[in-house]
Amino acid sequence: MTIREALELYIPFKDLTIPFPDGPPTEPEIEKSGNGAIMRLAPLPVFHSTRNPSPTKESTTLLLEQIVLSARITHGSPLSTDTAQLMAVYLLGFYHSRLETPQERKEEVLCAGFVAPGLSYEDMHFETAKTHEIWSGTTFKDLNKTTVSTSGFTIDTLQAALWALWNAQTFEEVSNSKTV
Repeated sequence: MTIREALELYIPFKDLTIPFPDGPPTEPEIEKSGNGAIMRLAPLPVFHSTRNPSPTKESTTLLLEQIVLSARITHGSPLSTDTAQLMAVYLLGFYHSRLETPQERKEEVLCAGFVAPGLSYEDMHFETAKTHEIWSGTTFKDLNKTTVSTSGFTIDTLQAALWALWNAQTFEEVSNSKTV
């Protein structure tokens, strides 16, 4: 589904008195799994974190449901919604980490199988194998500037962002990497 197709499906539901369905039909093809859903999601976990200084299972689950609804407006494939949820999990982790240094926080949050604040390991579910593979492993750490992909495909964008974050000490280093 393209952004235009998704928006055309969404227009009838802009009246908030009409219940929004589960989302536009999902199509898992790679060409339908752009990175727009992860590019615009940061305000939701930031808002959530300011309202929930001690996240609960219910509040974190609600946030992840909202992330999926936001993603489905324009990028309804399971890959797009899954990567948006995973990016939100990482953002929540960084926001709520109480570790001292940026490196300690990166090691805590960007570890294999990181669990979102308020959730347990058993609560972490991803519909797609590719997203589960990123979450349960740390393959992005093994990439280098020549192997990291910035194709616009949601999985590639997520891995590029994680790789840049993992390998940088400052925001300036991330922005100068010209990867993301």
